[in-house]
Amino acid sequence: MKNFVSATLAAALALGPAVPALADGHQDPDKVMGDSGVKLLAELTGEAEVPGPGDMDGSGMFKARLIPSSGQMCYEVMVDDIDDVTGAHIHFGAEGVAGDVAVALKDLDDGKVSDCLTMDSALAVRILDDPSQFYVNVHDTDHPAGALRGQLMK
Repeated sequence: MKNFVSATLAAALALGPAVPALADGHQDPDKVMGDSGVKLLAELTGEAEVPGPGDMDGSGMFKARLIPSSGQMCYEVMVDDIDDVTGAHIHFGAEGVAGDVAVALKDLDDGKVSDCLTMDSALAVRILDDPSQFYVNVHDTDHPAGALRGQLMK
């Protein structure tokens, strides 16, 4: 946890005044970035997983703020009723289509994570131009191809 907070704080400080430092390891992106960037959301369900089935008992939420010109994104992922999470990503792919990983997200700890990262600004612009062409995917040991999925939306 100490390394997570240190790395997150360093990332927030590197982003400058547009991104205030995190107060703790799990922080709402709106509190971190204020009105900076564009807000993105995804509701995560097992039913949306492609190819399914995902974890039908699980659920979750992805929230982020993304600054297209710099590619800076602060995000939070929270999941319930899934165990042994092995990874989380933003993937290329419209609803009903499985796609490649576009952005790797930090590993979840006790069903949640918040972090800031920098992606290629061209990818950030592409995501914001049509967020429905991207989805968030959470994987666990029982569903290595994906336990929960949700399309991005503004």
